[in-house]
Amino acid sequence: MRLFKKFSVVLMSAILILCSCSSVLANNITSPKVYLNGSEIEFINKPILKNNSVCVPLRQITDTIGAEAEYSSADDSTSVIYQNKNIVFSSNNSQILVTENGNTQTMSFAVSPFVQNNIMYVPVRDLANVLGLNIGYDNTANAVILIDKHLFLASHGGSFDIYNKAIKFSQDISKGKQKISGSIKFNMSDNYSESKQILSGVIDINGKSDEFQNAELNCVLSFDENTLDEFINDIFIGELEPENTSDIEKIKEMFKNIDINFIFDGNNYILYLNSNFINNYINSPNSWIGIDLKDMYQDANILDLIHKNDVVSLDEQLLLCIDLTPLDDLEMSTYMLDIYGSIADTLSDEAFKSSSNGYTSNKSIDLGYGDHINFNININTDSQQNVTGIGFNMSLSENGTPLISMDIDSNAKDTKIKANVNIENEFLFDCEGTINQEPTNESVKTKPDGKVIFY
Repeated sequence: MRLFKKFSVVLMSAILILCSCSSVLANNITSPKVYLNGSEIEFINKPILKNNSVCVPLRQITDTIGAEAEYSSADDSTSVIYQNKNIVFSSNNSQILVTENGNTQTMSFAVSPFVQNNIMYVPVRDLANVLGLNIGYDNTANAVILIDKHLFLASHGGSFDIYNKAIKFSQDISKGKQKISGSIKFNMSDNYSESKQILSGVIDINGKSDEFQNAELNCVLSFDENTLDEFINDIFIGELEPENTSDIEKIKEMFKNIDINFIFDGNNYILYLNSNFINNYINSPNSWIGIDLKDMYQDANILDLIHKNDVVSLDEQLLLCIDLTPLDDLEMSTYMLDIYGSIADTLSDEAFKSSSNGYTSNKSIDLGYGDHINFNININTDSQQNVTGIGFNMSLSENGTPLISMDIDSNAKDTKIKANVNIENEFLFDCEGTINQEPTNESVKTKPDGKVIFY
């Protein structure tokens, strides 16, 4: 019996030790990493799991985001000042005092702040909420994702006054009813095939828009008849039976002039599309395809932003994009933040240099594997520093070989467009044209007259 009692004591002690060890191991193994704005926080004191909450060292978080923190030994509390907030954390007290603009409120944390080894720990989700940070968790990567929008913008230039002037200029020249007209010439060749197919033509554009974002646009795509004949003959002659070769003339006739019409209802976010090419294909004359974009915009949380009539600054646009960043996928969130950071770096006041005509910004981004993308932004101004035009150039290269380039230059009256594509000298495409706009009193349709098929 005594032997059994001794064995029981030893067994219970072993179980308690194993439970204690497993608890320590769980804290060390399963405690997730914490990322702020795409970079891992290298904690001196690791996060701790308590009551299924990830608790982090308060002081290291505040130091990382640049907040002021002050410890009071009198009541064992820490006061944090950040973004016009004064937040008081008291040890072993789940009630947090938050003062903003002279008003004090009490917030309740899921886990009370606690001190371990002279370090105050707080639950990271509650801390993020009180500091105004976006927070999520990637289960696969076992990572807490934190995004501090204001810190993000501050670390990528902080101010965007120069580019915001360009945004205002762009919106000012588009105010009221505008008549749109222009043409774009294009050439396309496929050197991969033995026949080296070449196709060229022009796109004629005419339309109208108004201050309510309503628009109607007509695009006529006209191919050069000689290159069209060769192109269609190369594609279809070998595919059709001899008795059906007469169908080639019908195909050529269909491609000679492709008429495409667009109507956009800016109040209800509905896009209507009509084309003689599609109508011939579905055998339904004067039919329109309707696409309701409202749900898509609503899901993306950008409906209010799109419908805003006043100037939407780059700051606002970037903050909105950051809010749309997925918080359950570490790789994707890091990738998107890298993109937003590159945009901010290119368009911040720090990036722009004074030039004889205004301001210019250049940015080269290494995409890896020998791929590079280059941006050049020119903002033209007059002697009073008023914006008079905007120029944009983008080029993509692979191991030093140009693949894609695009130039857009816009002033108050017209926009010039030029683009080139070269894929390994096998597929070549280039286009060039000008789109003009001028004030008009003509009304803008918001709904077509024909039959509408919604998709």
